[in-house]
Amino acid sequence: MMHVKKGNCGNGPNMVLLPEEQLLHHVATPKELAQLRLAGNAYAARHDFSRAIDCYSCALQLNPPAGAHMLYSNRSASYLQVGDMEAALEDAQRAVELAPPGFHNAAIRLIDALFALRRFEEAAEACRGAAERDSSFRFREEYPVIKDSLKRLGHAV
Repeated sequence: MMHVKKGNCGNGPNMVLLPEEQLLHHVATPKELAQLRLAGNAYAARHDFSRAIDCYSCALQLNPPAGAHMLYSNRSASYLQVGDMEAALEDAQRAVELAPPGFHNAAIRLIDALFALRRFEEAAEACRGAAERDSSFRFREEYPVIKDSLKRLGHAV
């Protein structure tokens, strides 16, 4: 759980990550934004997806000047794990919009969310679009799995 402390926020808000009671100062700075993302990743690795979502959400509320695509991508994956497919899709779409070339995780998150929602034709289109935007997407280990899964469902990539 995240607790936001009030006061002494001249350079950005201070936060305490609970239950570890890790104090983060001035989290509007890139270093602290990275700490929130990494804390979210650590929670996700421990399958504590609700806390991971809290960390990513706090970081996104700070309107990071860079890296929001990673936060949306990671939060999308966490939403998928807690069964909130619509939120997963929304975050994946935002991650794709913001992602720089070569950040394929956003497209993977989008395809995963569309699969979870059983929107297979849209998943196939997202896969085709990712490969068209950046041909290196085809070299991701997930690509043949996605392609084969969609083919079995009658949707060509």
